Amino acid sequence: MNQTIVRISRSGLLRKTFRTLRFHRLYNRWLERFPRTKVLGGDVVYRCRRTESVSLALEMLEGGNSYDVSLLPENYSTFADLGCNVGFFACLLAHHARGRRISGIMVDANPAVLGEARWHVQKNQWPDVFVMEGLIGNNDQTGHADFYVNEADTCSMAELGEAQAKDIKGFKKITVPVISFGREWSHKMGNQRCHVLKMDIEGGEAEAIRGATK
Repeated sequence: MNQTIVRISRSGLLRKTFRTLRFHRLYNRWLERFPRTKVLGGDVVYRCRRTESVSLALEMLEGGNSYDVSLLPENYSTFADLGCNVGFFACLLAHHARGRRISGIMVDANPAVLGEARWHVQKNQWPDVFVMEGLIGNNDQTGHADFYVNEADTCSMAELGEAQAKDIKGFKKITVPVISFGREWSHKMGNQRCHVLKMDIEGGEAEAIRGATK
């Protein structure tokens, strides 16, 4: 089954057909019971328990098509992953750290993915990596905000665009805490410098940077 989904994930037409026929729901149930578990380079364990995670793993961890690792700073050890999803970016960093212990924060507004992010932290024994639920704002923002969760985790977002608003049935609105990247980094990491910053927060990048520099 896993190998079949891998082949489907590599074809745009097959992916669309697969979702249109709702086969992804059947596969999600299969993955929940039998996760697709792999070891990256012999040192980092990761798993997929959703159809979207299989595609993401193929792209980020197995295909090397998402991030140019040559751009990583030499001897990095600290990171912040804003919009962490299930935590695959941390897996990539840990693998390329070549034995150095990584530390940092992972944030996502979708609570459905954070269980998997925490699993990766615990399984790989990263005691200094902290997983948090929240929507990134600046230091002046507090409280809560709306967030729109899609059945496909990678399609969840803070604000619906025109196209998404026309098909709002595919989204569930939830309320999540608003957190400041700068404040949380200082609280968890003290005066340590952030060596690697990755942001995938649906247009909230400017607010995150303002929050980190105030």
